[in-house]
Amino acid sequence: MLTTCLRLFVAACVGAFAIPAHAWGPGGHRTVGAIADGLLVGTHTAEQVKAVLGGLTLADAAVWADCAKGVSTDHGFHYGEVGRFPECRGFETPEGEAAMVDFVRRNHANCVLRTSEDSCHKEYHYSDVAIQRAGYASDVTGARADDIVHALTAAILVLKGQPAPAPFQIKDRREALLLLTHYVGDIHQPLHVGAIYLNAAGRAVDPDPGHFRPATDTRGGNDLLLSPAGENLHHHWDEVPSSMSASRIGNSWITLARSTPLTPGPVEEWPAKWASETLTHTRQALQPLKFGAKRGTAWSVTLPPDYETTMNSIKKAELIQAGARLSQILEAIWP
Repeated sequence: MLTTCLRLFVAACVGAFAIPAHAWGPGGHRTVGAIADGLLVGTHTAEQVKAVLGGLTLADAAVWADCAKGVSTDHGFHYGEVGRFPECRGFETPEGEAAMVDFVRRNHANCVLRTSEDSCHKEYHYSDVAIQRAGYASDVTGARADDIVHALTAAILVLKGQPAPAPFQIKDRREALLLLTHYVGDIHQPLHVGAIYLNAAGRAVDPDPGHFRPATDTRGGNDLLLSPAGENLHHHWDEVPSSMSASRIGNSWITLARSTPLTPGPVEEWPAKWASETLTHTRQALQPLKFGAKRGTAWSVTLPPDYETTMNSIKKAELIQAGARLSQILEAIWP
């Protein structure tokens, strides 16, 4: 069940109402950026954004960190995805590709790699905190020194004129803003913050404290396959309906975004608080599901009849909140 607060917000949203492991997919990320663009029109903050990004809007910039995943680290660093993803076309110039290669090269081997990743920068997009936890904490299973909370904090610090903490290698404000615009979207995707851990029979287990077994890791839903379609659950959450695309949002979305309250405390503490909020939505995404026994490396999952309605309501609420918070964090940095 949705919390009372989220239920009210979702109800308001409904009234106004392709890439695995990329939170929201390009469409959702562009929507987050477009909401922030709309909220910042005519402000000093918008002028600062333009000065840093040049001709890019926040909607344009929001996909950059995923486009950088197209840099191959096999046999040297090179961008090998030209023409494959339309949303990356604006970065597929000699200068743009060189910038992505440079970022990946600096953030390739500066961490302890998980077996599911081939480059450190890909780990910056998520955490896998168990749904049994009440909130995000840096010392629980699924949280890491290079997870989404720490990556977003690092981008904030660079935009504030401070160096990026280890292990992150962020060279300047432009790169930091490209990353921040994307990571704010990531931290509002429920399966990019929390996860369910399952035993071989498909029953939920608690990996904390000190009971984590790699075989129970569902990788943020990437190893949960919808029955009978076979699509993984993470991808099912990444995709957003066309009605939630950047070209379809209107004044009602901006109005809802303006009502998002400001996060209390210093701005560099906001990511951890956001992750804790998102974790409540992860529980709503995962607890109603039925899981089958593990087959190979994956589990089958069956969705309840009303799941799509609840899922899309949460998606819209999270996208609006992410866009609002992107604008708020930039206004806090450049008031």
